[in-house]
Amino acid sequence: MKNMTDIWNNFEWMFQPRFWRTLIIGCIATFILVFFITSPLIIKPVYRAETVIFVPLTLFSQQYEQLGIGFGSNAEIDGHIQILKSTRILDSLGYQFGLYERWNINPLGDNDASRFYQIINKQITIEKTRYGSVAIKVKDHDPKLASDMANAIVKLGDIIKQEILLENRLVTIGFARDQYESSLEEVKNMENQMLNTQIETKGTYDSNALEMIRQRVSYEAEIFELNTRKNRYETLRKSLEVPIPGAYLVSPAVKPYPPIWPPRLLFSFIGSVIFAVLLIFVQIVKRDAQAANTE
Repeated sequence: MKNMTDIWNNFEWMFQPRFWRTLIIGCIATFILVFFITSPLIIKPVYRAETVIFVPLTLFSQQYEQLGIGFGSNAEIDGHIQILKSTRILDSLGYQFGLYERWNINPLGDNDASRFYQIINKQITIEKTRYGSVAIKVKDHDPKLASDMANAIVKLGDIIKQEILLENRLVTIGFARDQYESSLEEVKNMENQMLNTQIETKGTYDSNALEMIRQRVSYEAEIFELNTRKNRYETLRKSLEVPIPGAYLVSPAVKPYPPIWPPRLLFSFIGSVIFAVLLIFVQIVKRDAQAANTE
């Protein structure tokens, strides 16, 4: 019973109105103070804009079969992400939005260019989601700039990808054309050779006639190859008439609000909790000191 009385005497101060008045007023004052300190007047807030896209099907063979409809495979998604993260896009963003001047960076300097990439890569996050889409997130102190940059990344990615795909198509078409022309020339040579052999073996059945039969078999095989190459060349040539698809925009970036940093309410609440803990600690130390002096 005596122990319970001692415990009550030690913590009696926690139930006094004066303590609770000090605690409540202090917590409220701390909350307001931290809320003010974390305001835009003192700490510049950071905003994050996000846009989500689906990577289109860009393999022409599959486009031809699916009439240009469909989403890209995992390999195409990874390739598209690499384009979105490329320095070509980062450089374009630097010039388009005046980031070089904003950060006082010389775009032609090697060290400055490296510093520019380090800064801008901290602001941009590009990742594949579990749904197979690609999320592009941009952080900045200016909410409009963040949303504009996120949308610009999507457009720039399409432009660069279309340039790459068009260049590859032209190379492939040129190779297919060379193969077709080579096969066509071979067929013409074989036709001339067969015509000469036919004239020489007219009315005879010697070994030259057998040679003509062999030439005829080779000629038919070459004709088949010629038609195959011609169809491939015509299909690839027509692919230039098919527009290269752009990314499917699921949700464009909009001007974000509120900021993601600093979390003012969270910091204010934590500040109030810290004040309460410190107040209780100070009271305990004060009571212990008074008890020691009394003894």
